[in-house]
Amino acid sequence: MINNSLQDINGKMVDTPPKTAAGEREITITRDLSSDLKKRFNSGKIVSFDGYIFQSKNGTPLRPNQIERAWKSILLLASVPHKKFHVLRHTHATQLLANGVPLLEVSKRLGHSRASHTLDLYGHSIPGYDASLPNKISKIFNL
Repeated sequence: MINNSLQDINGKMVDTPPKTAAGEREITITRDLSSDLKKRFNSGKIVSFDGYIFQSKNGTPLRPNQIERAWKSILLLASVPHKKFHVLRHTHATQLLANGVPLLEVSKRLGHSRASHTLDLYGHSIPGYDASLPNKISKIFNL
């Protein structure tokens, strides 16, 4: 469930509401991820499921700079050029669209209030949409 946004405001971590009503949403995750999260919870690595997944050892949410620092280390170890952690959101959306997930579903998952916003950002990821149109037009008009 995504129902807030954690912001670092003047050095203090503050929960704020999502930018729009569409930002408050429930998203599904894979069984593997769910299983892994449950194992981490049962091992004590995640203190509470009613908080944040990225937590310190005492269950407080990680600060954005802590996540970014860990991400940078992972990329360095993998010899991958640095990109901000947020790029994973864009990669996720692009891959969903490239694999045929309907634009409206991707838009809802991202918390966009308008599908047109998602289309503006990620429309280039929809593969071969134009190539199939002649056949669809022929079928519609029985040509």
